[in-house]
Amino acid sequence: RLEAENARRLLKIRKLSLILDLDQTIVHATWDKRVDESQYKADDKDIRRFTLPGSDVVYYIKLRPGLAEFLKQVEEMYELHIYTMGTRGYAEAVAKEIDPSGSLFKERILSRDESGSVTQKKLQRLFPCDTSMVVVLDDRSDVWSFSPNLIRIKPYEFFTNVGDIHSQNTQITQAVAGKFHQLTYSDIMIPFVEQNDDPFSRHDDDNELDTVLQILTTIHTTFYSKPADDKEADVTHIIPHMKKQVLKGVIITFSDVILSPDLKDPTLSWIWQMATSFGATCSLDLTGKTTHLIAISTSKNKVHAAREYGHCKIVSPLWLLDSTARWKMQPEEAYELKEYQIPSPKTSTEDEEQALQDDQEAPEEELIENINWDDANREVEDFINESGIDDIWGDTDSDTVER
Repeated sequence: RLEAENARRLLKIRKLSLILDLDQTIVHATWDKRVDESQYKADDKDIRRFTLPGSDVVYYIKLRPGLAEFLKQVEEMYELHIYTMGTRGYAEAVAKEIDPSGSLFKERILSRDESGSVTQKKLQRLFPCDTSMVVVLDDRSDVWSFSPNLIRIKPYEFFTNVGDIHSQNTQITQAVAGKFHQLTYSDIMIPFVEQNDDPFSRHDDDNELDTVLQILTTIHTTFYSKPADDKEADVTHIIPHMKKQVLKGVIITFSDVILSPDLKDPTLSWIWQMATSFGATCSLDLTGKTTHLIAISTSKNKVHAAREYGHCKIVSPLWLLDSTARWKMQPEEAYELKEYQIPSPKTSTEDEEQALQDDQEAPEEELIENINWDDANREVEDFINESGIDDIWGDTDSDTVER
């Protein structure tokens, strides 16, 4: 009854509900004490400092660029909620920093203390019956089980070498990925994260909130353009439909490094699910219909075959991650594959570090000598046979899996 009354109230004032994650979505946090010693903190009004009752731990948070204006504009269309893996005390402290008057969020804050979970988030905790007017903004899809209500934003990282300080899910995710022989999000990001001892990433040119604001505006406009009794006046229909247009017509082949042949059902991989949810068709096989080969290492046979025939774009996983985060296909030229031999998920951390060091020290001639060209030639022959015709750009039969 209360939920129905809330829906009628929102309809009357023409608003939807928006659930906001905190860490790496609208703020980035750290415990690094060097922040206090840096002049950079004193020069940046968007770096805040606080402690929690009964604790001597100092939290430093950096507000995502444009946050104040983002919240101001979004609040006109959405009623705002906070849902975080952090504690209640942490959530309230951050809310006080980004909403000093308490007018935006009021008491609409859900933390791990109330949710009872440190690994998953569920809409039913806030909206047990009807989620048709609820939008979620978070930097992670997995904790929401790829909910149709979700908008995934590109993770915000300002303090270097620090992820989500409240995430308890990282080790669980890595363990599951290792069991099924697939790479985690963190594994994929290793080649693209700059490691250094400076607590600040000096280049804070993030503008992702501008992109998300446009998406949220479109969702709101679309919802209220439909009659109230229209079954399509439902964000669980609107959001998936919008997402499907982003990669419509794109046929993605994944490198074996990203999706191992040992994975019995590749459609269960998080990266496969993410790609198909945005309209792409995914495949393990490189064929004449492939438009994008997503790989990490240039030494792999699929990369050599794709370069031999030049019929598709060869990009790093960042192209897919950014395209799906921004709901717009990104220019492939900015994501051209650079050499990096990512470690197997089966190896230990020490083995991974040593493998990376050895790979970086190996001369280019040695890398070339280590390639099995017999396997490469066989894959090229298989590729041609799958295409069915001599013209590699023509119509071919492709063993793809569509979702």
